[in-house]
Amino acid sequence: MKFHGLGSKLTSAFALLSLLPLLLMGIVSVYVFQITHEQDIASMETSLLKQKINETQKFIEETAGLFEIRVGYESTSIIDEKDQHFLLEKLLQENKYIREAAFIDMTGQETAKISGAQDASLMGLNNVQNLKKFTIAKDGKLFLGEIYRTQNGPMMSVGAPVRNSLGQVIMVLSGEISLSPLRNIYGAAILGNTGYLYVVDKKNTIISRSDRSLEGYSLDNNAELLSAIRTEAQTLSTRPGLKSPKVLTLNLPIKNLGWMAVVEWPRDDAY
Repeated sequence: MKFHGLGSKLTSAFALLSLLPLLLMGIVSVYVFQITHEQDIASMETSLLKQKINETQKFIEETAGLFEIRVGYESTSIIDEKDQHFLLEKLLQENKYIREAAFIDMTGQETAKISGAQDASLMGLNNVQNLKKFTIAKDGKLFLGEIYRTQNGPMMSVGAPVRNSLGQVIMVLSGEISLSPLRNIYGAAILGNTGYLYVVDKKNTIISRSDRSLEGYSLDNNAELLSAIRTEAQTLSTRPGLKSPKVLTLNLPIKNLGWMAVVEWPRDDAY
């Protein structure tokens, strides 16, 4: 009986020893799976963010680029008034997101103006010599203003130099553009069931979000989140999010605009 008892104990011990490697392999497999899955999540989030940033930059560059005009003569005289009105009409026809445009002479006086929202004859011509859209463009640089909100969504001011054939600045062309396409760009972004993207401007305000529920929300009210997204983070991290206590997140800057694009994927959904 003693030998039989000893044999049973030895059998149990050998069984346990034989299971131990399997148990260790299982633990290692789970760990490796988690690491691999997080790498996959990071790759997906990075790819999606970069795609949306490229779409954002393309929209801004193509729209603002329409304001940079070069005339075919060497004179420093301004464009003829009749031609100014013609060019403004063509500009609004060329891009439906341009809601208003105006030519400005080198003293800062508007010389022609057009709007898609009201009759041009009812629009006054103002002196804008102290506004950045004029002073920066007058010095030969493209001006992209800060975001402001309207009933129809976010808008941005633009100012660009008008040059003659020698490259000299002879006028400024300014305008107001709608940023409503950002809603489509980020609204089409889907991660799992509950993952979302959003864009924050230089004033720490959400410009656009996947579901639009927090457009216009100021992150100044959330110091912890603001601190987290104001630092470029190309590696996956876990932190509290806008709508979930624990998200897997990345954030990347939209260069030349001072904006930050953020992706947040609730951890439970991501796994």
